[in-house]
Amino acid sequence: MSVVATDPAAALDPVRAALDPVRAALLADARRDAARLLAAADGEVEAIRRRTADECDRIRRDARARGEAEAQETLETERAHARRRGRAVVLRARGDVYQELRGRVREAARALHETADYPALHARLAEEARAVVGADAQVTETPDGVVAEAHGHRAVLSLTAVAEDVLERMGPDLERLWSA
Repeated sequence: MSVVATDPAAALDPVRAALDPVRAALLADARRDAARLLAAADGEVEAIRRRTADECDRIRRDARARGEAEAQETLETERAHARRRGRAVVLRARGDVYQELRGRVREAARALHETADYPALHARLAEEARAVVGADAQVTETPDGVVAEAHGHRAVLSLTAVAEDVLERMGPDLERLWSA
């Protein structure tokens, strides 16, 4: 039966600190990508709004013959549809940006394996894993981290999981990408 330490996040604080430059670079890239995608989404929204406004003008001219009340109702319906379509475009763009960011985070974490700093990161992961399950733990390397086992306890530490955990905890900070 595996037992995991009660606070593995605290044990990873040094690793997370080591990943701060990576996180900062990823966040800067994500902000640039988000700005680009949001600008494209804004352009698409504006085109939808222009087309909708043109359609609304046509409807208004035709509706005058049938009565002002019917024209107003149609105009409001079209505006609501345009807002929903515009919002859907923005939400899709945000989702795309987030998925791209997530992929880049995972890719960057995996790429650390090929850097000169990886032996130090690997040693730190192994050290943290031993701290969780015991100094005499058997440590096995994984593609992006380590697994430590001792006395029926097991700790799995991977750079990808750490990076994704950091990204998830950045949720409120990521919201600033959409409002920047």
